[in-house]
Amino acid sequence: MNALLSLLDFASVWVVFLPVLIGIALCRFLTLDSKYVLVISVFACVPQFLHAINASSSIKAITYNGYTIIEFVIWWFFFRAKFEGANKIAFNVSAVLYMIGIIILFWLFNERFINEAVCLNNLIFTMWSLLLIQNSFVEDSIEIEFQNSLLWYLSVLLLYSVCSFLVFSFWYYRHNGYPIINQIKTIHSVLNVLLYVGFCGGFIADFYKKTVSPKY
Repeated sequence: MNALLSLLDFASVWVVFLPVLIGIALCRFLTLDSKYVLVISVFACVPQFLHAINASSSIKAITYNGYTIIEFVIWWFFFRAKFEGANKIAFNVSAVLYMIGIIILFWLFNERFINEAVCLNNLIFTMWSLLLIQNSFVEDSIEIEFQNSLLWYLSVLLLYSVCSFLVFSFWYYRHNGYPIINQIKTIHSVLNVLLYVGFCGGFIADFYKKTVSPKY
């Protein structure tokens, strides 16, 4: 069991490089959405690599905190053109509230890894994903098929965000001697693997749609 957990932990760290390699290889086939996801994966490589080489806690904290903001900005660009009407207002209001919240968090806890900021990110991503899914079903504009890369991204982002919110909510307990809560690390490892494998699925879906699908 310990060997399996170690393998899962190893995979959760290095899997981030998989969508980067696949995304670069298939770059000319990617939609704009997929290119945003590729950029997120590229930035995610930095904190994951620092974790892999056991960099100092202060360097990892600065890097993870910086990535939290970068991740939000890129997902904002990903979602911004997809809402109209009341959903657009909700999207913009949530972005403003996020900025207020993140400023307060960085002002209060700028000397450590701010897990509360990660929770805030995941809360926002969950809201945006649900808004877009709800809007797509109302307008009957979502295509549930393999070559729909947007569906890949929404599915894995929603799953990751909901579960990751819970994982990082218990961050303090995980790092302060609560052995049962340490199992949360396993959950996070599984989520990491699913997220980046899902990104790869989206890239391959774009490639399939532009090369194989037009032939039929």
